[in-house]
Amino acid sequence: MDGETSIRELRQQLIRARQECDPDLLRHVLEGVSSLAGDGYRCCLVDYKACKPAAYVRVVGFEHSRVRTQLEFPIDPGLSSEQWLPLSHLADYEEAADSESIRRIYDGVSAYVHRPEAELVDAPQPEVDSAGAAIAATNDPVRRAKVRRQDKPGRHNVRKPMPRSHVAWWFFAVALMAVSLTIFAGASRTFM
Repeated sequence: MDGETSIRELRQQLIRARQECDPDLLRHVLEGVSSLAGDGYRCCLVDYKACKPAAYVRVVGFEHSRVRTQLEFPIDPGLSSEQWLPLSHLADYEEAADSESIRRIYDGVSAYVHRPEAELVDAPQPEVDSAGAAIAATNDPVRRAKVRRQDKPGRHNVRKPMPRSHVAWWFFAVALMAVSLTIFAGASRTFM
């Protein structure tokens, strides 16, 4: 990859790869995002509905068809610092300079965008045990499961009662089967 790769170029290549169903071009996009991640590339998360940048992020990688980013601004403890964003919602700083530029970007990607809003993921809330102590700090899955079971006794073993509508359908099915068997048994006696 050359040093001149930008989010804009990669976004345009991604659109072309989708239009042409070109896996080689898609691999080129993935390599480009990886190259940007290696350089610690910074860009904007664009909210197409509001026509403004929603956040400023640093590209960290690419996995599961999303660009993995590190949130740099806004600084909000309620937001997760790691965000998984679609490439279609990322723009270079100069591209997101004004609302008209953002509208032009959206015109190019709108066929592939499911939601025009920029969505940031909240930070995970720490789990607490029955005494109110945080257990998110432990990496021991056995301890976490034990605390969860203590907090919610019988939660995993309790079966919900069947709704009345299901009971009625089961009753109808059993009655229909009994009538069918009776008719079948009567019909088979007449042929013997």
